[in-house]
Amino acid sequence: MRTSSTSSHGPLRKRDFAEDARGVVRVTSAISHQLAQAMPAFAHALGPIVEHVATVLGAASPYDVTIPAVLTRSKHRVAARRRVGNEAGNSLERRAPGRGPNPGGIPPRGKRRVQSSAQPPLPFPSCRGCGAALPPAADRTRARRSWCDECLPERRYEGNLAMKAAADIAAERTRTETDTLPSHSDTAQARRVNANRRRQLARLAWEADHGGASPDIEWYSEQLAPRLADLSLIEIAGALGVSTSSASKFRRGLRVPAPRHWAALARLVGVEAW
Repeated sequence: MRTSSTSSHGPLRKRDFAEDARGVVRVTSAISHQLAQAMPAFAHALGPIVEHVATVLGAASPYDVTIPAVLTRSKHRVAARRRVGNEAGNSLERRAPGRGPNPGGIPPRGKRRVQSSAQPPLPFPSCRGCGAALPPAADRTRARRSWCDECLPERRYEGNLAMKAAADIAAERTRTETDTLPSHSDTAQARRVNANRRRQLARLAWEADHGGASPDIEWYSEQLAPRLADLSLIEIAGALGVSTSSASKFRRGLRVPAPRHWAALARLVGVEAW
């Protein structure tokens, strides 16, 4: 949630809350007013999700659980359509007053009109780590990511640790079952051999086209390396045909891509190829 007592945009601050003598923490009046204004948008956006989760939990319960539809009123609309259909089919044989599901013959209520704006005041896109505001993407009205520049490296580090732990567990399970690590299997070795062969053939073809000229590392360091920071890992990996891990090493300057890739990188950053 992103709001503030001094501005309608920004993360929550300590000054936005107050603690009374009993130790109860409450939001200030400015925040409560903004929350009240956002409640219709919350109900419209979260109502179907809440009722769907409640229906799934009720269906999994061993007891007979009836889930009301007070948020979306979907059951009310279904019952109303059923009443209209029964009345149309039984026009010659009307029910007696005081009997049946609709003893008074009351017509179904019309659809409730939900006032919603194109961009509700809340929730605002914010970082999941610190709550800072996230700038929207150039081609979208909302942010494309969920983490700010300061929290993203830590998030990636934690994600890499979790993935490595899961990979180690899967590898140990495979070694227990087959007595061979997944990276040492015949399929994995065949993939490595084919990848190395393709890279070697591409290197030889490039050297044959360029007459064995030595690459100009200074040109790469001055023209390409500084401009890679403006490219995404997907763009670099797609243009070079490498993994996003290798693309990350190229962009951070940990590795220099092969000279045969420099022409593709030059086209990406808009400079004349070496």
